[in-house]
Amino acid sequence: MTSRTLPPASWRLVTVILSCIVVGMFLYSRVILYSGFIFDDFDYVVSNYFIKDLTKFRNLSELRYVGYLTFALNYLYGGLEPQGYHLFNVLIHITNSVVVYLLASCLLRLTVREESPRASAGEWALPCAVAIVFLTHPLATQSVSYISQRFSSLSTLFYLAAVLLYLLGRERHLRDDVPTFNGPLLLALVSACLGIKSKETVFTLPVMLTILELIFFRGGRGISGGRRFLLLLPFYATMLVVPLSLYGPELGLFGTVSGISERTRGEKLIDLDTRSRSQYLFTQFSVVVTYLRLMVAPYGQRVIYDYPRYANFFSGVVFLSFTLLAAIAGGGVWLLKLSFRATGWCRIESRLAALGIFWFFVTLSVESSLIPIKDVIFEHRTYLPSFGGYLALVAITAMALRRLPGGDRPVLLLGLFLLIGITLGTATWQRNRVWLNSSAFWDDAVSKEPTLPVVWQNRAWSYLTASGLPR
Repeated sequence: MTSRTLPPASWRLVTVILSCIVVGMFLYSRVILYSGFIFDDFDYVVSNYFIKDLTKFRNLSELRYVGYLTFALNYLYGGLEPQGYHLFNVLIHITNSVVVYLLASCLLRLTVREESPRASAGEWALPCAVAIVFLTHPLATQSVSYISQRFSSLSTLFYLAAVLLYLLGRERHLRDDVPTFNGPLLLALVSACLGIKSKETVFTLPVMLTILELIFFRGGRGISGGRRFLLLLPFYATMLVVPLSLYGPELGLFGTVSGISERTRGEKLIDLDTRSRSQYLFTQFSVVVTYLRLMVAPYGQRVIYDYPRYANFFSGVVFLSFTLLAAIAGGGVWLLKLSFRATGWCRIESRLAALGIFWFFVTLSVESSLIPIKDVIFEHRTYLPSFGGYLALVAITAMALRRLPGGDRPVLLLGLFLLIGITLGTATWQRNRVWLNSSAFWDDAVSKEPTLPVVWQNRAWSYLTASGLPR
C-alpha cells in the first residue's frame, strides 16, 4: 500500500458517508424544497422572538438552549425561509446515520477484541446494515421532516457522539499509557453537555456509559477496578442540569426566559405535579409495544394519536404488553450471558443484540416510564432508542443467517438489508408527502384519527390559511 492509498476501513467510511449523503438528500428532497412551517413550528420558530435576538442567549438557563440556538442561527442567515431549517434537519439525520455506522463499528471492534487480536472478516456488513435501517426508516420522518423536532435529532447526535468518543477514549487506555482523561473523553463530556442542553432525554447517557463500562472494560490493561468508575462522575454531574433548569427559577437560582420556552417549562411542571404516574406508566407498557411494532412494521403512522389511557395494571392490554416487554428484556439478559460463554461470531452477535435491547429500554425510559407527559405517544420519541432496536434486529438476523449452510454471510446480510433499506426508503418517500404542507399534514391526521376534534379544527384552519382569505 502506497502512502496515497487509503486503507480498506477508510474507503468503507468514505463510501458510507457519500451513500448517506446521496440517499438522505434524495429521500428528504421534497421536504427541503417544498415543505413549510407546520403545527408547532409556528410556536417554536415563526412566533418565537427568543430566536430572533442572539443577545437573549446570554441567559444559559434555558433547558433546550442548544436546540434554540440552532434555530437562531437559521433565522440569522435565512430569516423565516423554511428551506434552510429543513436542510439543517436533514443534515443532522445524515450525520447521525454516519455516527451510527461508526458507533456500531466501534462496538463490534470492542467485542471482536475479546475473540481475536484482529477483527474477523466480514465485520463491515453489520454496521452498514444498522446505518441503512437508521437512515431509511420512515419512523424517523417526524424527527427529520418536522422542524420543531430538531430537539430529538440534535440531542441524538450529541448522545451518539458522546458514547462513541467515550469508547474511543477507553480504547486508548487499553492500548497505550495515556492520561486518565484523554482527548476523546474530554470531547465526550463536551458532547454530553451539549446534548443535555438540547433535550432532556440525554439524562440517561451516564447510565448507558455505565452499562458499556461493565460489559466491555471488565479488566485487562488500562484503568481497571473501581477507578474506572471515577471517569463517569463528570457525566453523572450533567444529570443535574435537568432538575436545575426545571426548578431553578422556583428556587430563585436564576431568572426565566419568557415566551414558548417558559410556557413549555411550566407545562412540564404541571405534568409532574398533577398527572398520575401510575396511569402514565401502565399506558407506556402498551405505547412501547406500539413503538416496537412501528420499528418492525411501520404502517399506520400518524402525527397525532388518540391513544387510550390505562389505570389498571391487570387490564388485558397492559398486562400482555408488560409480559412481552419483560420477555424482551429477559432475552437481552440471556443474550448477554450467552456472549460471555460462547465463542466466535455467536459471542459477538449475541452481545451486540443484548446491548441493543438495553439501549432501547434505557434511552426510552425518560419519556416512557414514571415521568408523566401530557401526550402519551409521539413517534419522534423513538429516534434515539431506535439505534438500539436496529442494532439488536441486525445482530439477531446475522445470528440466524449463520445457521444457513454455505454462502458468504456478510454479503448475504448486507444484501438482505439493502433490500430492506429500499423498501423502507420507499415508505419514507411516501410518508414525507404528509410533511409537504399543512393541508396534507392535517388531512392525514383526520384520516387516521377522525374522532379527535383538534385535527378537524386544525385542518379547517390550514384550509382557510391556504385559501388566502383574511384571518
